[in-house]
Amino acid sequence: MTADAGANHPQLAVKLLIGICFFGPIPIFVWRKDAEGRFTFANKGFLDAFGTTAEKLIGENDYELFPPALAEKYRRDEARVFKTGRTLRLIEEQAAPEGTRMAEVIKIPIHDPRGETVRTQGIFWDMTAWKKAQEQSRTEQDSP
Repeated sequence: MTADAGANHPQLAVKLLIGICFFGPIPIFVWRKDAEGRFTFANKGFLDAFGTTAEKLIGENDYELFPPALAEKYRRDEARVFKTGRTLRLIEEQAAPEGTRMAEVIKIPIHDPRGETVRTQGIFWDMTAWKKAQEQSRTEQDSP
């Protein structure tokens, strides 16, 4: 979002500022999408993790950011959230510039005043180091 857009929509600008302040320095990755699957928000961690900027991401969809199979998976996950109106929580492997990472992902429905799901919001955090430590501990326990 540009400063000009914020001037035209002061409430939106305040919400974005709050989001940036709250989610900016925390090592979690946050995004929001509209009903058509277009990104409407992402925190700095998400943008950095996927090597993009807010200007490039906002308005784009999964197919413009990820390989087709991964984009399909993400769209199926969000379709499930829309259909059920319930939170989806899972652990998945993700391709990252530094290699594969393990991430815990939570996708939630955002409802309008009538209770209809109108968008989704997601959050994930990198669990790679924790998973490796867990596997190493298990291996050490199994060794004679």
